[in-house]
Amino acid sequence: MVVIYEGSRMMNKVRWRSQASRRARHARQCANVQALTPSVWPFACLRQSRAAILVARVRMEKQITMVTFDQVSKIYERGGDTITGLDRVTVEVAKGDFCAFIGPSGCGKSTLLNLVGGLDVPTSGDILLAGRSTSRFTSDDWTRIRRETVGIVFQAFHLIPGLTAAENVAFPLLLRGERGASVQARVEEVLELVSMTARRAPSPKRALGREQQRVAIARAIVHQPQIILADEPTGNLDSQHGAEIIVLLRSLVQRFRKTVLLVTHSTAAAEAADYVWAMKDGRLVATNAARACHGSRVMDLSTTIAGVRFPSCFMNASGLSVSRAKNCWPSAGLVPGPSSPSR
Repeated sequence: MVVIYEGSRMMNKVRWRSQASRRARHARQCANVQALTPSVWPFACLRQSRAAILVARVRMEKQITMVTFDQVSKIYERGGDTITGLDRVTVEVAKGDFCAFIGPSGCGKSTLLNLVGGLDVPTSGDILLAGRSTSRFTSDDWTRIRRETVGIVFQAFHLIPGLTAAENVAFPLLLRGERGASVQARVEEVLELVSMTARRAPSPKRALGREQQRVAIARAIVHQPQIILADEPTGNLDSQHGAEIIVLLRSLVQRFRKTVLLVTHSTAAAEAADYVWAMKDGRLVATNAARACHGSRVMDLSTTIAGVRFPSCFMNASGLSVSRAKNCWPSAGLVPGPSSPSR
């Protein structure tokens, strides 16, 4: 009995020390996280280096890949004909990137977004979201992804006519089972973010196109998704209000580190993105870091090659050039270059 008692005492000591070491390790990890949070720095000398720390945090986020396409193809069979939606597309999009896909109608832009959002499934290849393969996702898995991780902005808005603007925005939260004052507070917060208020926001039937699109964006971000898919969000708007929508999407990237995938025919809208991918016949035919070349100013400079409008930063004296664009990328890959002079 004495031996058993002494043995149990030793085991308790070992267990206590193991728990103590885990608590100490957790405390160190919390301290490291707090060290990267500027609001808790107690000394002015530390707060002065806030910008450097924030840049380091962005660099760390850039190493997280949110969307990965690995040789993804999508083939449609219609009436005995074979239509290629995507043809062996490989692309990676990091956290906090604003990527635009441009090209003529039928080139596969919307198909790509539909695959990311789980509205369609690839014929071959693999799609990874935040490093997780979607090849074995069920319909319930995709529903959960759209309720938690992905927000979608449609060209045709797809607002529910029988609901008010605030009720449309609250709808994703209600689907998740959320109720009460927290839903109302979150709706008011996102409506204010898109320059609208719950009281002044008109119903979808009476709203103008630009107002409907702002409500649609608020609905897409109310559940705080990490990935935002914008399918021709300026297609039904004039150039001025379309530019306002693009600026709003850009602010989501800068303020909240959202990952935005934009599909558009507008070269001016595309050049507001960090990266521009040109598509033709289901393939990615060129890429460029648009903001690194042109800065924050949205410009409509393009050249047409084989029916595809390419931004001018794709071009050199002999034609299409990707290496020229790569030379414009900042060394850190984070900060856009200086704005271009007025033309």
